[in-house]
Amino acid sequence: MKISLSQRKLKDGRISLSIEFYRGSEITEDGKRKHLRSFENLDTYLIVDPKTAKEKKKIKKLWNLQKMLLQFEKLNMLKEDLS
Repeated sequence: MKISLSQRKLKDGRISLSIEFYRGSEITEDGKRKHLRSFENLDTYLIVDPKTAKEKKKIKKLWNLQKMLLQFEKLNMLKEDLS
């Protein structure tokens, strides 16, 4: 299993962050490869072009928080694998 932080640009110009859980792939009856993925939306939105120092600082804090959440999810995955 692979866990990664993904981002998506919204129509209003913000960036939405989510965690992607990739569980591999399987071959369907049609012979096509189907990727087994699930997403967890983090309800965190970043501004694309911050204009003030306050906005830049807020984005940096949010980005660091999301990276910590990603590490937490990876630790939980390893914990589940070991038990």
